[in-house]
Amino acid sequence: MATPVTPIWGESVYSVLTRIHVLEGNASPLATLKAWTGVRGYKPLSGLPTHLEVLAKELSLPEGPMRLIRAHTHFPLYAHFLSVERQKLLIAGMLHAGAPKSRVGLLRNYMGACDRRRYCPTCNELDIERHGVALWRREHTLSGIMVCPEHKSPLLELSSSGRYGERHLALPGLGGRVSIPNDDGVKNRLSYIAREVKILMERPVTALINGSVYRRLFREVGLVTKNGRVRQRRLERLVAEWMRPLENAVGFDRLVAGLKLERSWVAELVDSNDELHHPVKHIILWGTLGINSNDVLNTASALGEQLELALGAYKPIELTRDLIEEILTVTKSFRGAAKLLDVDVTTLMVAAESSGMNVSRRPKKITCELRSVIADEPHSVPSRILASRYNVSVGTINRIRRASGSRSKQITLAGLESI
Repeated sequence: MATPVTPIWGESVYSVLTRIHVLEGNASPLATLKAWTGVRGYKPLSGLPTHLEVLAKELSLPEGPMRLIRAHTHFPLYAHFLSVERQKLLIAGMLHAGAPKSRVGLLRNYMGACDRRRYCPTCNELDIERHGVALWRREHTLSGIMVCPEHKSPLLELSSSGRYGERHLALPGLGGRVSIPNDDGVKNRLSYIAREVKILMERPVTALINGSVYRRLFREVGLVTKNGRVRQRRLERLVAEWMRPLENAVGFDRLVAGLKLERSWVAELVDSNDELHHPVKHIILWGTLGINSNDVLNTASALGEQLELALGAYKPIELTRDLIEEILTVTKSFRGAAKLLDVDVTTLMVAAESSGMNVSRRPKKITCELRSVIADEPHSVPSRILASRYNVSVGTINRIRRASGSRSKQITLAGLESI
């Protein structure tokens, strides 16, 4: 397949697929998505897209899929808050079909996980002048970003309604203005958030930003007691005060409400565990402290865990006990965990047992004898009756009947041929 476009640094994967779709002139975006990703119902709008191994191969990228992950997705933004193992887990999901946002816990955030088709008219004019085409920039599409980090102007948004919904592939244009309260305090905070997001996306990931980093920063501004405890209530009041201008801004009202819970998201964010919180929440905390991403990254580099993830090639995930237990808390089953980790169920269970976890295996219920008995039952007997009789699911009964029917057909054909 000829490569019609060369991805431009900073444009989203959605933008790349849109340009391909426009150039190829396909009537349906589903046909374009199927041809270039292998999935007809592919979700192109996500900032953490999947099937990038297939897309990189079709685009003939010399650097492979890591080029897409590094330069055209939101991965660099989230990576600052993820350990090396969790970065590998996220990369694995993006290379194949692994529900990346579920893997890092983005579905359990106040900011939401849906990305937007938002663009800056001034950026569009510059892109057309430089590249000959308007682009969807990855920093504009993130939930919570309402103004352009470069021009500080409100973004325009293209609706996801219509026949193809979020799978509709269209170049920027004819969008409605994002609703922002006409207040300087709101605009200043939204500009600050957008600018810090862009910086994080473009800065190399060298150290982990976690609770230990925040305790060092809190100590410098007097938010830690002599006993080493964070002055939680005072911190929450400061965050609430910083966010007050945003309480009527769409997307931030839930964050403001979340400050009133018995255990707020601020308390959870500053804990030293590895749970991922939306980067915008971290940036709000930085704004409260009067610092920026450079201050935090410098502190993390001096204090935190150094990250040495080679983005040139993908290495298999190490199935540690901590990782398996973490995924099981989300999926509730080994089958679901294996699907999320993109490994075989047996492989995962053996790894769990080897790490000392107590794994209870269900005895094999569908034996050869039981299959034979069910296959011999008259087809006039409804599957639900047999399911109740043999204490199995209706689906199991149907699968056995289809398999036995196929074998009977093969035997019959073989007998006819020998006549």
